[in-house]
Amino acid sequence: MKRKKKLWACASIVKNNMNLRFFDSKMPLIMHAGLAAGLFFLAVSHTAVAEDIDLLDFYQDDETVSISTGTNKPIRLAPSVATVLTEEDISRLGATSLDQVLESVPGLHVSVAKNNKLNSVYSIRGIHTARNAQVLVLIDDIPVRQLYGGGRPSNFFLPVENIKRVEVVRGPGSALFGADAFAGVINVITKGAAEIEGIRAGVTTASFGTRDFWMQYGAEVGEWQFVASIENSRSDGDNGRVIQSDFQTIFDNVFETNASLAPGALATSYEVTNFRLGVRSENWDIGFLGWQQDDAGLGNGVAQALDTQGKVDVDYYVLSAEYSMDYSDDVDLEVKMWASSYDEQDDTILLPPGTRVPIGADGNLSFTGTPVLFTDGLIGNPGGEEERYSGEVSAKYTGHTAHHWRLAAGFELQRGKVRETKNFGPGVLDGTQTVVDGTLTDVTNTAQAYADIENREIYFASIQDSWNFRKDWEATIGLRYDWYSDVGSTLNPRAAVVWSTSYNLTSKLLYGRAFRAPSFAELFAINNPVILGNRNLDPETIDTVELAFDYRFSEDISSKLNFYWYRIEDAIEFVPATDPSLPAGSSIADNAHTQKGKGFEWELNFQFNENLSVASNYSMQFAELGSTGERVADAPGRQLYVDANYEFLESWNIHLAANWVADRRRSPNDMRPQLKDFTHVDISLRKLNLIEGLNAQLTARNLFDKDSREGSASGLLTAIPDDLPLAGRSLSLRLSYSLR
Repeated sequence: MKRKKKLWACASIVKNNMNLRFFDSKMPLIMHAGLAAGLFFLAVSHTAVAEDIDLLDFYQDDETVSISTGTNKPIRLAPSVATVLTEEDISRLGATSLDQVLESVPGLHVSVAKNNKLNSVYSIRGIHTARNAQVLVLIDDIPVRQLYGGGRPSNFFLPVENIKRVEVVRGPGSALFGADAFAGVINVITKGAAEIEGIRAGVTTASFGTRDFWMQYGAEVGEWQFVASIENSRSDGDNGRVIQSDFQTIFDNVFETNASLAPGALATSYEVTNFRLGVRSENWDIGFLGWQQDDAGLGNGVAQALDTQGKVDVDYYVLSAEYSMDYSDDVDLEVKMWASSYDEQDDTILLPPGTRVPIGADGNLSFTGTPVLFTDGLIGNPGGEEERYSGEVSAKYTGHTAHHWRLAAGFELQRGKVRETKNFGPGVLDGTQTVVDGTLTDVTNTAQAYADIENREIYFASIQDSWNFRKDWEATIGLRYDWYSDVGSTLNPRAAVVWSTSYNLTSKLLYGRAFRAPSFAELFAINNPVILGNRNLDPETIDTVELAFDYRFSEDISSKLNFYWYRIEDAIEFVPATDPSLPAGSSIADNAHTQKGKGFEWELNFQFNENLSVASNYSMQFAELGSTGERVADAPGRQLYVDANYEFLESWNIHLAANWVADRRRSPNDMRPQLKDFTHVDISLRKLNLIEGLNAQLTARNLFDKDSREGSASGLLTAIPDDLPLAGRSLSLRLSYSLR
């Protein structure tokens, strides 16, 4: 009788919610179906309970996640919506970069920046910008951040051979990590001595002149573990990614020149060397990480004019030391210190040799300026150095059976300086010249440089309580305070309730606030023909509510369903400058708008037998600008990812994946047709122990060579009307050898 009452109550809830307007009237059906599915999980869980079921049948393979609370916790019990990808998952995918790994995460779309050298953009739930500073990427819990742009290092490409696992939390994380944990947090955890166990080495050869090699060493000597790894990855780029016209084409049409390099291929070559040294014991964890990039191509060009000679070089190093100890039976202490050094040099030809453009009295492009012929091109070589020093002390108290406390406090000092040479701009031209060659003027340490950076100091403190207030119920309550020397303070709370509803169902209700502080470019950029800073910016903030269900139909079938709602205030955006005294085509940073979003993500996984498994996820998001109600541009409204893995014969493995990206809108002022949906199919065939210790893998990405594109910039700079083509079909062969 009790079970019937519970079913009747749930059916009534579903009926009453069929009139909810979760989305607009054009698409309520699938949302209500998703809500009904969530409530169905709740109903079934109370009607199918077998009291003698062993929980390990359902959760023996459940991964843990550390970035939800700062401690390892099973995903189903973590107060967040999380995904974990293991070394085995990455290997099955045939992935060679972090970008390729993240394509399989629900609600996350890996795109390219339309006006930032084709840098990767991780769009989560419709939240993204060209600099992509709203997603915090960590390597071994340390932020990978470029201070000037606010996001990851320029042209960031991370090989995967040294990755042990990738943790992804979708949703706010500022209550734990502070700034930039806005739309999500991605933590890349590297391999230790236990994962390597001796010597590993390998090579990959692939399409587009791509070739990789790596070597790893891991050993235990007494109580100490030693690890060393190096990876080198390089590519000549995909010459099939051709655009028909660019920004220079516009000037060619106006001034009757023939300087544009279009039609031509996007510059997508790169070379990355990634290395790590580590020493670990029971109490100490000391590491040194280096990431070096040489001669990276500039994609569609810094000014959206093809540049075959320009390049980006980056040197990024991190030295870290962590000491942890059990102060008592109830108190664990941890002290972490780290320092990073970042050096970037961009050598760019903004407009190609032979360009003729109007130059104003300030030496920049101007609609009313004098036409000037640049015989060697419009050249700008910005660069700079950044240093960060951070320290944090945290304590965990578990002396109370119902409460687990975590307290933390720390600081970060950020230092930056710029350098620049160029043949245009203030201090170089005054608008009276008619012909300019390639002679460069060094404006480093002058008022004519591209930015006037001030150093930044950050201090923070946080508190978190995981409270088992009833059997099968846990609440996580947290609060973090951050103070910035240039933009003031922020306070970011979180609250979550996780209910182990039954042996096979977990339900979660989550709330969090997060913030992103303005980057140095958004605050301090000056004398720049593309972007200009604004010292009066406020941090942007987001409030998010999530409702999540984790249901296990059986030990072989599982499903996850989560809904979310968020609102962004004071979103920072570079908006077209209206002041005629500013360079033509430039944009200035502003707290330009609000953004609202809602949607859901659904996962369904089958283990048909010990050899065959299928995993799938479907997501829908509806993000709109609060000021106009227009859909957010370029973010997929719908995504579907399906993969199947089959193990056959002896140690053979075939993996097939399909990724469907749909319903991407243009910005309100862009009159071009909507972006076309696309589906990429990847296939990978792997043989373990081809001979003792030798593994081989053959992978094809974009198997059917689909012509797929991401949106190019619109408005005044609709310079590439046919959008930005993505990579065509590529084939790769990977060989790896382990000596233990």
